[in-house]
Amino acid sequence: MACGASDGGGVTLADLNATFPFTPNRAIDVYYSCGLSTSALSYELHMMRDLRFTIAARLDTGDIAVATGTYAYANDVITIRTDPNDFLFLDERTTSITPVLGLVGAFTTQVMLCLAVGHEEDEPATRVNASYMCPEFGEGPASNQVNVFEFDVAWPGSIFRDRNRWVLGNDQPLIQRAFGIHRKLGSQHYGYFGTQFDDYNVVTGAFGAGANTVRIDQLPGGFQQCTRR
Repeated sequence: MACGASDGGGVTLADLNATFPFTPNRAIDVYYSCGLSTSALSYELHMMRDLRFTIAARLDTGDIAVATGTYAYANDVITIRTDPNDFLFLDERTTSITPVLGLVGAFTTQVMLCLAVGHEEDEPATRVNASYMCPEFGEGPASNQVNVFEFDVAWPGSIFRDRNRWVLGNDQPLIQRAFGIHRKLGSQHYGYFGTQFDDYNVVTGAFGAGANTVRIDQLPGGFQQCTRR
């Protein structure tokens, strides 16, 4: 999605990035979901402030394999190198970096595509660690929709959306689920899902007192207040 494209009730990724300016060439502390063109596995990567990283995957046997390594971020390029191990060899340089909410929100190398799903950039006191059920609403005479949003549950700094649509004539709902990243300024929240949803991928709003409710601006008027569950 282009940075200037509106994908959240008029709010764009460019708006989010203006609120959280990006500083390149510094150590980061971000969790990523990664795919490798050389493997059918899905990988979880955690790049940490000490310029170390861990990368893990669930093997076909059900076992979890883990490798460690070092990274550097200089001259607008991230280099990634694994320590010697029997699981995975990486010696990569980024070919693209996408800033999101002041973070490295996504990056590619010759063999890697990594999307941020959480981060440790903000103070633990800002974390909500809660799930919210939003009101069901009609999309027209033939379908209804209900959403669940989770903040900081799977990873610190993560946002998760579970979108269920009931369409007349279908026995089962149409389900879309995805992780993204979010940040807070006071009670205000800002989240981004990349291009994973077909309705909106920018999420904004505010938490109510005690974080018992959250407003999602992108939901229809009258259905924006979601309740902690």
